[in-house]
Amino acid sequence: MIRILELIDGGFIGGGQTHILSLVKCLDKEKFDPVISASGTGVFRPLAEKSGFKFEPAELPKLYRKKYLGKIDEIVKKYSIDLIHSHGGVAGMYARFYKKNFGNVKTLHTIHGIHYINSSNIFRKYFSLSIEQYLTQFTDRFICVSHSDRDLAEKLKIIEPSLTTVIHNGIDLDRFSCSEKNINLMKKYGIEKGDTVIGNISRFDFQKNKGTFSETALSL
Repeated sequence: MIRILELIDGGFIGGGQTHILSLVKCLDKEKFDPVISASGTGVFRPLAEKSGFKFEPAELPKLYRKKYLGKIDEIVKKYSIDLIHSHGGVAGMYARFYKKNFGNVKTLHTIHGIHYINSSNIFRKYFSLSIEQYLTQFTDRFICVSHSDRDLAEKLKIIEPSLTTVIHNGIDLDRFSCSEKNINLMKKYGIEKGDTVIGNISRFDFQKNKGTFSETALSL
C-alpha cells in the first residue's frame, strides 16, 4: 500500500482542487491510500469530507516560511506518508522544501500551468522562476498537464525531462451527465429546443483567454 499526501494550498474550489477530487476518487484503493491536505477554510474541505476522503487542514502561505513545514511533518508521521503529490507552485514549494529538510518521502509535482512567467511584476517573475529551478533537484517525478507546458517547463529548466510525464486533465463525466433537459431553465434564458448552447466557466485571467472563446462563439 502506497500512502499519498495530495497537497494544494487553497481551500477554495478551483481547477487544481477539482482535479484532486477526481484523482482521489479514481485511485485504486487496494494500492493507494490517499490523504488530501489544503487550507481548512473554504468549501474544499467539507466537499472532500462529504465525498468520504480523508482531509487534513494545513495553511501554506504564498510567502514561504519554514515553520509551516512542521504541519506537513505532522501529517506525514500521522499517516506514514510515502509520497507527497503537490499541485501548483505554492504546494510544490512547500512539498519540496519539506523533502530538502526531512528527506523521508518521495515527491511528485504536477505543474498546473506556469502562470508567473507572464507576470508584469519582474521581481515575482524571476524570483518564482529561480525557486522552481532550485527545487527541481528535490523532485522525484514531474507531471505536466499538456505538451505545451512540458515544452515551456523544459525551456525554463524547472523540470528534469527524463523524469517528466504528460497526463492531460480528465473530466468527471458523471458530474455533467443529464438525461433530461431542464425546461424551466430553458424558458428562463429563452433557449429554444434546437438551439446550440456554448458555456464557459472560468475566472477572468489572462491565461483563460476569454477573447478567443468569445470570438469563436460569435462566429458560430
